[in-house]
Amino acid sequence: MRLLLAMVFLHARGSSSPYAETCMRGPVPGTAAHRLWNLGESQSLAKQALMHPFVIGIGNGSAPIASFRNYIAQDYFFLGAFIKAYALVLSKVDDNSSKRTLHELIGAVIEELEMHEAYAAGWGVDTSNEAYRTPNAATTKYVDFLLHIARGDSTAVSSSSSTSSATSVAETIAAMVPCMRLYSFLGQTLNLVFKDGKAENAYREWIDTYSQFEEATEKIEDLLNFHMKRETILLREQGGNSLSEEFLQSLETNYVAAMKLEVEFFDAQVPLDVHQEGTSITDAPPTDRDRDISEARERIFNSLQTCTLSDS
Repeated sequence: MRLLLAMVFLHARGSSSPYAETCMRGPVPGTAAHRLWNLGESQSLAKQALMHPFVIGIGNGSAPIASFRNYIAQDYFFLGAFIKAYALVLSKVDDNSSKRTLHELIGAVIEELEMHEAYAAGWGVDTSNEAYRTPNAATTKYVDFLLHIARGDSTAVSSSSSTSSATSVAETIAAMVPCMRLYSFLGQTLNLVFKDGKAENAYREWIDTYSQFEEATEKIEDLLNFHMKRETILLREQGGNSLSEEFLQSLETNYVAAMKLEVEFFDAQVPLDVHQEGTSITDAPPTDRDRDISEARERIFNSLQTCTLSDS
């Protein structure tokens, strides 16, 4: 997800990577974004995503083309929900700085949607084909969750008497940040682990893009940090610590729920062990791909011993 969104930011600042070769960047320490990313459940789900056969298949180039085509098609639907969520957040904020940032993020997604069809066509995905225009159960579930939160159908502060336009902004953004932070983490890790063979990897553009996804990720995390502080202060003024604690729990709930949905999104792609002639980038039988995945997981594990998920 968010492939062309990242490409928009990269085009604006150049293609050189800002990251050290030996470690991965994460949220700014001491912030709400950092705390949510470093929750036990968040870390566990991040590792699940990283070790997922589909993600490893992108990293080492062994993912069947059918899997990647399906993934690109499903991303089309998710982007539509993501831009709606941004628009709903924009309707709630009342400070110019947040409005400016959201306009930048929305503009980037609009550009992404405009470029998406051309990118999809490069992978043989005809977006006019009904088979590619139908969201699967995982995509539908994720979209429904995101828009449910963004519309304010369920918030931790709904019982308060506040009518502030900023009340549910942080809760919504907490449900949106994981897709950005997780992909930045995946891109940085795959770029580090599979750098030597990346030139021959058909999915190297995906890896290059997300290994330099931090600027876009930081923009939405800055919004989360700002509005989390603002809303916490407001709630403490209105109802003491009980409401603010309920609010913080809601942020955690939304963040972890989105992380789970990211893993489910990967689960829903065409299984790597389903070998179809002409759909695999290599001619290796499934048993060889399984061996490659196992070796890749060991390489990733060794890399994470020197640079943990929470290092930043």
